[in-house]
Amino acid sequence: SIGPSPFPREEYVENLSIEQALRNAVEAELAAARFYSRLAEHTTDPTARRLVQQLHDDELKHAAAIELMSRRLGKVLPVHATDGYAMVEIEHEWDLDSNINYLSVLERAIAAERKASRFYGTLATAFTGEARSFFDELSMVEELHANRLLKLLEKARG
Repeated sequence: SIGPSPFPREEYVENLSIEQALRNAVEAELAAARFYSRLAEHTTDPTARRLVQQLHDDELKHAAAIELMSRRLGKVLPVHATDGYAMVEIEHEWDLDSNINYLSVLERAIAAERKASRFYGTLATAFTGEARSFFDELSMVEELHANRLLKLLEKARG
């Protein structure tokens, strides 16, 4: 089952620098890409596999966009993320040993994208100006992904 998200938590962002927030966001996107790769490995459904490959590619693009924003802001990112970033789009208790069907892939991806949206929304509250706008935009993008996936799920269910 899908457990509760560790985000949003106000204490997560209380003393978070913009540099650390950006590093955590990059690492969260890379963790999500790894998650979608694992999901692809655990399905034989070609439609599900294509979907998670696209999601994987989207997450890599998000990571690159965050790194670009870091450079644009003139920020040097820390080498490591702080604890907890990887849980944004990953639930370790999900059983990935069995063949995951298309509907299950969609359900998991919707939950993951919504968690990412909440994560970025929380990060946005910690900052002002361009950084806040950037994290708000990331939050909206993740929610748009979730809504797109929800439409696919509704269509698949008939």
